[in-house]
Amino acid sequence: LFLAGSASIQSGEAVVDDGGPTSPAYAVSISGVTGKIHTRSKPITLPADFPSSVPAPTGVRSITIRTQSDVAAIGNWQTVRDLNIARAGLTIDVPPGNYGTFTVNGNSRLHFTTGTYNFGNTFNLDGSASLQATGNVTINVGKNLTINSGAVVLGSYTSPGDVRLNVLGSSISINGSSQLSALVRAYNGTVTLNGNAQVRGQVIANSFTLNGGKVIGAVWPAQTTNGLTIFGPRRFDRTTGAANSLEVRLTSNPGLIPGYKHFRQAITAEELVKADFGTAESREQRQVPNRFTLV
Repeated sequence: LFLAGSASIQSGEAVVDDGGPTSPAYAVSISGVTGKIHTRSKPITLPADFPSSVPAPTGVRSITIRTQSDVAAIGNWQTVRDLNIARAGLTIDVPPGNYGTFTVNGNSRLHFTTGTYNFGNTFNLDGSASLQATGNVTINVGKNLTINSGAVVLGSYTSPGDVRLNVLGSSISINGSSQLSALVRAYNGTVTLNGNAQVRGQVIANSFTLNGGKVIGAVWPAQTTNGLTIFGPRRFDRTTGAANSLEVRLTSNPGLIPGYKHFRQAITAEELVKADFGTAESREQRQVPNRFTLV
């Protein structure tokens, strides 16, 4: 645990002084955990891309999905304000846009892709419902957010650092067995994890309460731009077991990256074996152009 300023610690754990600023002064009480506590740590700079407001919905329609045919009949998403998925087992692709309230029940799933999703009110994930984010996805929520046994999961070639969940309301409550993979940010609110809830990525909040659950730090690659990004060993998709691959992502035309051909020739299965990234059965798998995984 890293604490800025001079914190008075009430805990039996070891305290490390990092030698940073002494202000502010405050008290911290911690029990039932093990590990080191750092005081006078250098405060992080808050990301500047947190929104000051959320745009109003562009649509006026409120839609309830009860059958697969209802999905096909949604039509123009720009006219949709509220969405309620009442049937289990559905997957719905949602384009970026300005919406009101989305509610997903059962084990149905919303699929978000690269872009910004604004919710003037909020979204609800209940009863094993999930939201899958693929690519650089930003989700802005205007009101409070509560997730009960739901999940925000990652699509292919997406890390927690690619997904930003910004909540402008006063609270985020993540309950039950909910799991979120994202950068969770509530600058003016309280984030509370209850039960076995888990966040993989990062939590930034005005106040943070941990009643069970856990936060696993995983912020890379912090939304890559043109160039080469190496993820690895690749473990952000699970919490246990050994790393199973080194992922290499090209986020630009390879012709624009100096030395790309040399790099591609240099990273081989044999090199991975020598670097102890794999086994004798290691192989290269090119999955899509300009994007491949070495397993």
